[in-house]
Amino acid sequence: MNGQVYFLTNGGNETYDDVRMNSLEEAKNLAISGGLDGVVSEVKGIFRNPSVVREIKESNLSLLTYGKLNNVPEAVHVQYLMGVEGVIVDLVEEITSSVAGLKPGLEGGLQGKEKTDKIELSFLLNLISQVIQH
Repeated sequence: MNGQVYFLTNGGNETYDDVRMNSLEEAKNLAISGGLDGVVSEVKGIFRNPSVVREIKESNLSLLTYGKLNNVPEAVHVQYLMGVEGVIVDLVEEITSSVAGLKPGLEGGLQGKEKTDKIELSFLLNLISQVIQH
């Protein structure tokens, strides 16, 4: 098989008997030990634990997300700033047009971006974190 293989996880949003599905850290470890190409997480998982995005990227794994929040252009923009490589969406045309102006940095994510993007990302992550807790 020449295709890419990813581990699908709920990102720790629910508790399962299979501990590999209970956190992004476990998903990352499984992807590494299994020689997979990356992780696909429910988007709330990365918003609840944004530091894991860097850890996944530093492990040379790809990270994609799915979930209802991926139909919100601002949530997709935040993920772009975080370094998420792809999003699975229902509103393909709307999200595609809203992210058309985004250009990847030299290494993707925040590298090569201005300091204001880091401030914006910090603010937006805090806001999203508060919203999804309620």
